[in-house]
Amino acid sequence: PMRIRRSICTLLLSWAIAATSAAATEVDSPVGVWRVLDQDDHTPLALVQVYERDAEYLGRVVKTFASEAAPLRCGACRGALHDQPLLGMLILHSLRRSGDHFADGELLDPETGHTYHCVVHVRDHGQTLYLRGYVATVWLGATQIWVREE
Repeated sequence: PMRIRRSICTLLLSWAIAATSAAATEVDSPVGVWRVLDQDDHTPLALVQVYERDAEYLGRVVKTFASEAAPLRCGACRGALHDQPLLGMLILHSLRRSGDHFADGELLDPETGHTYHCVVHVRDHGQTLYLRGYVATVWLGATQIWVREE
């Protein structure tokens, strides 16, 4: 009887640990509207709507904080995006869930016109998005933080 009771307790404890670690590894979704902040002075630059389509996450600029009289344009962009308004521009695409984060994405920096590979982590119970943009290796990139818009 004591051995059976101990076995049952061990089994219940194992299930509780498994359930807790499964909940801890559950990944928050990047879907929503995110406030992009200037990395230096933290002033708002834009709002980006991230949405999912066919297991791919995409992000489109839905608001800029420039004056309406002089909307921001992507003067540094090349090709079809050159001098196009930032409002409505797709700046994030090809992002896919990969374990506890999102990877294989591409992120356009409208300020430079460059496109970077990116990895995204959702943190702070889904309130903060950490985007790591890089060219060759993730270790040599830069991180930008977006805050969920309420």
